Amino acid sequence: MSRHVRLDVAIGGGGVGGAACALALADAGLSVALVEGREPAPWQAAQPDLRVFAFAADNVQLLNRLGVWPAIAQARAWPYRRMQVWDAAGGEDLLFDADRFGRRELGYIVENGLLQDRLWAALPAAGVRLHCPARVETLEQDEAGVRLRLDDGRRLEAALAVAADGAESTLRRLAGIEVERHDYHQRGVVAYVDSELPNQATAWQRFLPTGPLALLPVAEHRSSIPRSIGN
Repeated sequence: MSRHVRLDVAIGGGGVGGAACALALADAGLSVALVEGREPAPWQAAQPDLRVFAFAADNVQLLNRLGVWPAIAQARAWPYRRMQVWDAAGGEDLLFDADRFGRRELGYIVENGLLQDRLWAALPAAGVRLHCPARVETLEQDEAGVRLRLDDGRRLEAALAVAADGAESTLRRLAGIEVERHDYHQRGVVAYVDSELPNQATAWQRFLPTGPLALLPVAEHRSSIPRSIGN
């Protein structure tokens, strides 16, 4: 027999965006359910995630308000104090320095896996109803709200549904929302590099004809490289 659950918000997708959204809405006093097909793998310090985020101060404030920043910072969050950007075609460099803003840092570099791990750890205490493993199979919506049927037989009724289930969003498709796609013929390359000299807690970014190249500090002699290159 299926069970009906009435909520304020039902979120499809438990990645960083979906989990953070769930915590923020729960913090606002709303009843929230999060539906995710697979529980994320536990973060391991010995296996750094190649995907990283560059957080500015307001991002840190949000995560701190959600109660997850202390656990992230204690695990591994590398501050960057400067950012230098320049174009291979010429022009003056852009330089941002924390000292000019009276701050200790401009932001932090944080691994995707660590962020998701800490967000998920905070969901139960926040009162978020977690349906995992489960996937949305059907969606009905009208002026009263939305009704979702999950592949485990449960039914969720909510005032609002949030589609945070990725580029090939099932919820978006079920809602009949069309998207326009454009192939930029680009490939993304991510890696860590170790340098003989310290990176000076600086995020370096250079725009090249073949795509942007960035060096994001994750330790004194290590940087993360996210780069887009043409085919």
